[in-house]
Amino acid sequence: MGKWTTISLPKRLTGDIKQFAEEVGYWNSVSAFVREATIEKLNRERARLRAAGEEEPDLESIQAYIKPIVDELHKRRTEG
Repeated sequence: MGKWTTISLPKRLTGDIKQFAEEVGYWNSVSAFVREATIEKLNRERARLRAAGEEEPDLESIQAYIKPIVDELHKRRTEG
C-alpha cells in the first residue's frame, strides 16, 4: 500500500474549502486544509476521550462513526 490515499468529498464542500483557503492565503491546496483539519479533529477527539477516561477507538471505529455523517452531508448537498 502506498503512502497516500484518495478520499471523496462533495464538490460543493471542496469548493467552499478552496474558496476559503484562497481568501485566507494560508493553505496552498484543498488537500493541505483537509489534512490539517483532520489532524486537529483527531487530536481534539483523543484529548476529549482521555479527559472522559474513555479508551481511544481504533481507526475502523472512527471510520464507521464518520461514514454515515459524511454520507448524509453528501446526500444533502446533492439534493439541495
